[in-house]
Amino acid sequence: MVGGTTRVPMVRAEVEKYFGRTPRTDLNPDEVVAWGAAIQAENLANAGESLPSRAVLLDVTPRALGIAVTGGFAERIIDRNVPVPVEQTRIFSTSADNQSSVRIQVCQGESRRFEENVPLGELELADLQPARRGEVSIEVTFKVDTNGILRVRARDGVTGAVREAAVNVRGAMTDSEVEEAAERQKYEEASNLPEVPQE
Repeated sequence: MVGGTTRVPMVRAEVEKYFGRTPRTDLNPDEVVAWGAAIQAENLANAGESLPSRAVLLDVTPRALGIAVTGGFAERIIDRNVPVPVEQTRIFSTSADNQSSVRIQVCQGESRRFEENVPLGELELADLQPARRGEVSIEVTFKVDTNGILRVRARDGVTGAVREAAVNVRGAMTDSEVEEAAERQKYEEASNLPEVPQE
């Protein structure tokens, strides 16, 4: 139990009712976050050691991470609540004939609509080989480290050219904004929106 309001008997009763188990109340709710941070710091400081008795804390991606694609949509690369460090790669293709460059717009959030998410930055991969739409593949890799730093890499599948950028992904959206976006996504999926086209 975390936070001062968890001392309220009604709050504890509701938590027990929801999870079906009695919450631990033997730790001071005002100090338990600091205890967790200390455990995590010890884990990071001794990452190379094998300590089977050591407590394990899993840090996760706080929000979904994706890029803008054709039609104003967002395509997820990494889902929300995935343990970090994590690395995911997706392959996209050009959306026009003889396209000479692609702009990778990165966002954080749960909505399928790009404009409803938080933009984090962008990078451009230029000097693509002239070809028909869809014939040039672009490999996009997202890598989130234990410090919450997202590294984005775009690679031309033909020439091997690479562009990279980094951004801090902690705290860009509030929890209430995330929940609102997740509710909108459920509604949109129920409404059978068209498939997100790849760029």
